[in-house]
Amino acid sequence: MKPKAKEIEQTLEMHGDVRQDEFFWMRNHPEDPDVLSHLKIENEYVDGFLNKKLREDLYEELKGRKIPNESSVPAKDGNYYYYVRYEKDKEYAIHCRKKTLEGKEEVILDENKLAEGKEFFSLGSLEVSPNDDLIAYSYDDDGSEVFTLFFQDLKTGELLPDRIEEAYTDLVWFKDNKTVLYSVLDHNQRPYAIRKHELGKDYDVEIYAVEGPEFFAGIDVSQDQKYIFVNAQGSITNESWFLSSNNPSEELSLVFPRTKGVEYFPDHHDGKFYVLTNDDHPNFRLISYGVDTMGLESPEEVIPGSDERFLNEGSFFKDFFVLEEQVKGLNEISFYDYTGKKFYSLDFPDEVYSAHLLENYEWDVKKIRYQYSSPKRPPMTMEVEVSTQKKETLKIKEIPNFNHEDYDCKRVWAKGHDGKEIPISLVFKKGSKGPLVLYGYGAYGENIDPSFDDEVFPLLDRGITYAIAHVRGSSTLGRPWYLDGKFFKKKNSFYDFQSAAEYLIQEGFTQKGEICLSGGSAGGLLVCATMNLKPELYKGVIGDVPFVDVVTTMLDKELPLTQMEYEEWGNPEDEAYYKYLKSYSPYDNLDKRDYPHVLLTAGINDPRVTYWEPMKFASRLRKLRTDDGHTLLYTNLDGGHQGQSGRYESLKEVSLQYAFILNIFGSFGFRIFNCSTFI
Repeated sequence: MKPKAKEIEQTLEMHGDVRQDEFFWMRNHPEDPDVLSHLKIENEYVDGFLNKKLREDLYEELKGRKIPNESSVPAKDGNYYYYVRYEKDKEYAIHCRKKTLEGKEEVILDENKLAEGKEFFSLGSLEVSPNDDLIAYSYDDDGSEVFTLFFQDLKTGELLPDRIEEAYTDLVWFKDNKTVLYSVLDHNQRPYAIRKHELGKDYDVEIYAVEGPEFFAGIDVSQDQKYIFVNAQGSITNESWFLSSNNPSEELSLVFPRTKGVEYFPDHHDGKFYVLTNDDHPNFRLISYGVDTMGLESPEEVIPGSDERFLNEGSFFKDFFVLEEQVKGLNEISFYDYTGKKFYSLDFPDEVYSAHLLENYEWDVKKIRYQYSSPKRPPMTMEVEVSTQKKETLKIKEIPNFNHEDYDCKRVWAKGHDGKEIPISLVFKKGSKGPLVLYGYGAYGENIDPSFDDEVFPLLDRGITYAIAHVRGSSTLGRPWYLDGKFFKKKNSFYDFQSAAEYLIQEGFTQKGEICLSGGSAGGLLVCATMNLKPELYKGVIGDVPFVDVVTTMLDKELPLTQMEYEEWGNPEDEAYYKYLKSYSPYDNLDKRDYPHVLLTAGINDPRVTYWEPMKFASRLRKLRTDDGHTLLYTNLDGGHQGQSGRYESLKEVSLQYAFILNIFGSFGFRIFNCSTFI
């Protein structure tokens, strides 16, 4: 029997507008017996509905695509080469180092030992002291993203008595090897301040607290390790302060004063701060200032802003710097001297791909390490000699029973409702043409890279195409692409996603009613809002920890992210924003009509998208839908926003989603797999 939630009418009024919310009671604490019992009933319904044997087979297949004993390529940092490895049947990483590549291994942290007896485990930070003798690390063991910070002596293996609760993930050592800076949470779980801790002392000093709840406090270090930057990080505005990494008692100095709508990201080289900023162009430019003459002189423009190139990230080394630049929707890696002269950009073999710098810890280097992959090509750890452009492949990730020649990937462009061209990345098994999973995110300027993901191949091998629509709200086509998908332009994201689906149908990549939308968090908003526009286009929708109760959430200032999110979605205390948010909020726009099959997931300890959002959405959708379609809600009762932790345990949630996909496509007479393909 389908779960049926109790209804308690709650009247919500704002700006003279009245909303009735019959499931508002679900916001009660999860220890409320009615809340917890209903979530358990929903889980039992999913377990009974989705074939257990199919889920187990998919899990074993996904697990079989992981190399049991796997290791990263060691990367030099000071006196040691550092790397991470996994052991057969163990869930978590083992962090190691060697003095030489042929030397004896030293395990500095085994996450598996820390996770023993815990249902959830997530490492937050791990930093080795400058003299290599100590480590500071933090972890969260319930998915709440509240971390505890520990210190350990690597020479003796002993845990130091220093222990810090209510911390976040930012952590930096000073060069005195006894003092750290770390970020700390307030009562709303917002990283609001930076504190200084000296080993052995029982009190810490707060050196910085952000002004305004729309900012998070964070910490960075310059590539040359000379300066520590303390940051106020907002959605569209930030501010940085700096101090010497050699002097824990030094006062903070301001880089640039905060200006609304301006972001800047400093690094240091030879007495100058090199700063990526969007003060003059939305796609950012690179400027430099003398550290000792800041405020006394105008900046020098090293690289101007460009409509064609989005300067996404910079890494600054002794003799050159490297920029990751977004060009025509793909990432380029380009090398420059400090006059701003470009040496060259790396070239890549595939039509659609992902390329990013890797662990380049050293400052005085001749070679740069990066990773390359495409939707059909496993990750390659590469190194390029900067002066000669000579490339070396250090490692290709091994994928069992896989041949990239069996698959194809491509970039296509859909025309949006207003004529804008929307990039779509596709991967599929050669010769396949049938159902399609369309994935998207489209918020915060974040890009979903068209990179290799071994977890999608169980779908591809059964004839399902996997597509990523790079809709507005991301920065795929530069910063303006992001700005055109937020605030009062947020609906462009949903229209773009629908246009992508219609294009893929029109061009024969799939057919109407054979698409499953998929997205998580803000991507869950994307898929559910798009479903509400034209539900008949889709066979299914997967909302992974989806942000779907937009108005009610954005009116709740007690939630960790709400006030920071005003710069992304708008503040509904402003009547114009209230009306706009309500016009697309998935929960507020459900109606009596037919809908696709829907699977929603939640995390009981999720501080970002609270469990009651998908819980409420599933209950109202089930109540209102006029067809016999399926509405499923599965809640992780031990975890948070990232779902189940662990290298293998997390695959159980993937197998749940894939069982849903195979069920909805297979149950309507479309044969997409046979049992011989299961391991």
